[in-house]
Amino acid sequence: MSAKISSLLPAGWHAAHLPALITTQLAQVKSAVSVGIAPVTHHTPTQAASAITQITHATFTAGMHNAFLVGAAVALAGAAIALITKRGNGTPQRSPGSDPSQPAELAPAGPSCLHPSHPRRIVT
Repeated sequence: MSAKISSLLPAGWHAAHLPALITTQLAQVKSAVSVGIAPVTHHTPTQAASAITQITHATFTAGMHNAFLVGAAVALAGAAIALITKRGNGTPQRSPGSDPSQPAELAPAGPSCLHPSHPRRIVT
């Protein structure tokens, strides 16, 4: 979003024939615009305030548009990865020497066990 603001704000400022900003002023204006605030004081003339507000709105909206596009792409990529990854089959596994007449327990998730005599103790 900040890259879009950095590219659009100076061009819009210049196109509106507003006074040029020094580097520190431009940084402050970019910071305000990136959160959607029009950098207008009560000393700003009405016509200039209107132009600054319009530039701020257009720049902020363009930046948010790009941010939402990136967010949507990441969400779609995550959904696609979730669909193609294989999940465990969920079938119960019996530990060696268990009683086959008793219901089997699901194998513990995670790293391998320390020793067969301690099947529930997990190495971390």
